[in-house]
Amino acid sequence: MSGRRFMVGSVPYLNAVPLTRWLETEQGRTYAEVRYAPPSQLARLLEAREIDVALVSTAEHFRRPETVFIPGLAIASFGEVLSVRLFSRVPIAQIRSVALDTSSLTSSALVQILLRKVYQIEPTYRPMSPDLVSMLAECDSALLIGDKGMLALENLTPPPPLSASREGGVPSSPSPFTERGLGGEVKLAVSGEGSGVRANLENLTPPPPLSASREGGVPSSPSPFTERGLGGEVKPETLTVLDLGAEWTRWTGLPFVWAVWLTNPEAGQEALSELLHRAYQWGEANLDTLIAQSAEQMRIPQSLCERYLRQVMVYRIDARFLQGLERFRQEWSQLSFAELN
Repeated sequence: MSGRRFMVGSVPYLNAVPLTRWLETEQGRTYAEVRYAPPSQLARLLEAREIDVALVSTAEHFRRPETVFIPGLAIASFGEVLSVRLFSRVPIAQIRSVALDTSSLTSSALVQILLRKVYQIEPTYRPMSPDLVSMLAECDSALLIGDKGMLALENLTPPPPLSASREGGVPSSPSPFTERGLGGEVKLAVSGEGSGVRANLENLTPPPPLSASREGGVPSSPSPFTERGLGGEVKPETLTVLDLGAEWTRWTGLPFVWAVWLTNPEAGQEALSELLHRAYQWGEANLDTLIAQSAEQMRIPQSLCERYLRQVMVYRIDARFLQGLERFRQEWSQLSFAELN
């Protein structure tokens, strides 16, 4: 491994933990220093040559095709992603405005692609700070990414009253989190059939491709998840929630690559590739410990950390994921520069 000490840029989200935590160990620090920032900021730091490599949105590679990404590693998913979601106060077909969490160029582009191509709507888009209540006070819907996107509903929902068990008043339901780990009851809203069908959220089989309805190609069963009875300022409302990873796979049948390790062409890809693959090998081998530590440090339910890092996130990508990345590049290229900024 190269004797040079690299400056590594990473997102501060749960999904980056298996990729970067070794770099913060005593051994890892001899090879690298990690700087944490949102992906949009990391992209600027990389372009300014202030960092050697960055875990950034895949769209940054499209924007700067001279960059090189480290092969074989990424943040990806096949089906639902949990941490990139659109929250709407109105049915999806009625959305007229979207508040964008601009931390990620990829997610901002993807929501525009899906709303245009799948739902055939053209709302206006407004960049805002990633706070769900504030965003929904200004717009019909809001895009959130990362840990905030994954925990947004849980943060809005107060824990239910504790009920004492028969043995000494110990709460019989110690956790307010449901099977989705987000608080409250999550149901699948099926077009024409009401909303009483419980979603099987543990089924990791990718959803089938969307079929267009007879009226203008709008999906006949968009399958949004609906959360009712929220606390906070949005309590009177029903939020429809679209998981962008699930929507992409349902539409294309392909996985989605959210972020890659990106370098400038002069940075020395071979040494960086060796370093970052070694870091992930350590993260993969120590995943149980990382899950327990992350749950405590980030105040995320351990069951949700477990599910997210073991079953949802994909870090080693193959040709199928590169197909998904190329499809996204094709769709991205059809968006205008104004729409992406």
